Amino acid sequence: MKVLSERQKNFCYEYLKDFNANQAAIRAGYSKKIDNHNAHLLLQNPKIIEFLGSLKKEHIEKAHLTIEKVVNELESIAFASADDSRIKPENKIKALELLGRYLGIFNDRDRAPENSDIKLRIFIVDKVGNSSRELINPNLLNLPPASDN
Repeated sequence: MKVLSERQKNFCYEYLKDFNANQAAIRAGYSKKIDNHNAHLLLQNPKIIEFLGSLKKEHIEKAHLTIEKVVNELESIAFASADDSRIKPENKIKALELLGRYLGIFNDRDRAPENSDIKLRIFIVDKVGNSSRELINPNLLNLPPASDN
């Protein structure tokens, strides 16, 4: 690997804190006037890409983090019982979204693929009675209206 300047190394360490290129560049010592475009140019530098990759790999190894562990945790949140008061409905939705993205269910516009027969409806049930309301507007997902059968 080619040698990075200290400022480039600092940028990499700072970038891994919050994945905000602009703020990482400023914290690493670049001008406070740096714009988003120039900050993102740092992320296109092959030396920086390589160094970030090695840092990420190192962090993953230290944390004993695997894709399987992450997916299992997302599954436990996404498919937790509706009676589990520790899991908020919005957290279940986010976990389902992340699992869907991981599995390739959604394309880059967060819609079901056109060649898919997937119909997604997420309802929240009132704990007092049998009433339910749709939690996500189906128009946002580009799906046909829900049928009552």
